[in-house]
Amino acid sequence: VPVQPALHNYFCCPAIIIHSKLCTLYYHMLGLLGLLKILLKLLLIPVHIFIFLTFIMYGVFLIPFYFLNYKWCIKLTTVYSFIIWHLYRASLYLTAQVLVRGSIASIKRDENVLVISNHIGAIDFLMYHEVANMKGMIAHCKYILKRSLGYVPILGPSLRCLCFCFVDRCARKDVESIRKYVDYVHRNGIKHWLMLYPEGTRFTQRKKREADEYCGQKGVPPFTHVLCPRTKGFKVFHEHARHVYKNIVDITVDYRNADGERAVCSLYKFFTVEIDGTFLMDVRVVPMEEVHDCEQFMDECFRRKDRILSEWRGTKRE
Repeated sequence: VPVQPALHNYFCCPAIIIHSKLCTLYYHMLGLLGLLKILLKLLLIPVHIFIFLTFIMYGVFLIPFYFLNYKWCIKLTTVYSFIIWHLYRASLYLTAQVLVRGSIASIKRDENVLVISNHIGAIDFLMYHEVANMKGMIAHCKYILKRSLGYVPILGPSLRCLCFCFVDRCARKDVESIRKYVDYVHRNGIKHWLMLYPEGTRFTQRKKREADEYCGQKGVPPFTHVLCPRTKGFKVFHEHARHVYKNIVDITVDYRNADGERAVCSLYKFFTVEIDGTFLMDVRVVPMEEVHDCEQFMDECFRRKDRILSEWRGTKRE
């Protein structure tokens, strides 16, 4: 007696064929995405290098303006900054994503702001630009740098044309340097966001050990994911520049790679388009008038950052 084929076999065969076709299409798409990623790298790497070289060199071309009319020099660099920072921002979004928690709605457009943040890597500045861009201030971000950088050939003039604040890491000298800087930008109506790193350097395990020793000397508990903040620089702004910076934007930043693991972003990875993870940011606004004790405020601020980073990294704070 001939065996009749089961009815479900008639339905299984088309299903198997469709599944096979879908798998083939999926792997073809993966290959296409891989090819697109390679093409994207080939396109963006020379673009990044070109922008970086123009950033280094444009200071040389602006030297005449620097000596003849510094205000015009600042205006020209502001236009240039607007272009390059938006180009960097666009290239970052092609390979990575940025998640922001919190709000800066109370900040007015064109308001001078003092920004404080933890420091995890060489491209943290792109995250601060992302927050500044919420108020249209991406072209007006200024940084506090070591004075020695201002004397580096070619690079130095570029940084000076951007109207950055240079300090010597000497409390007595820095008070006068910051006062002169604040007086200049205020007198000339230069709207800006000034970035301050209270940790003084990027987070590394070696710096973490040194910071723990510093905490021991001060008699305070050590931090887990941030370095012990230094308050001298912030005190200068609090005492001499409250009329210029009415608000503080407090930023906590972290980065996870594509595998969800904590990683450090370097300039090399950015220029070679290897950053494909997620940046996490927590932002809040603190009115300067609410800060009464600088050391207490800075300690509470970085304890808060420690808790946020522990939450993001799924660890308990020590």
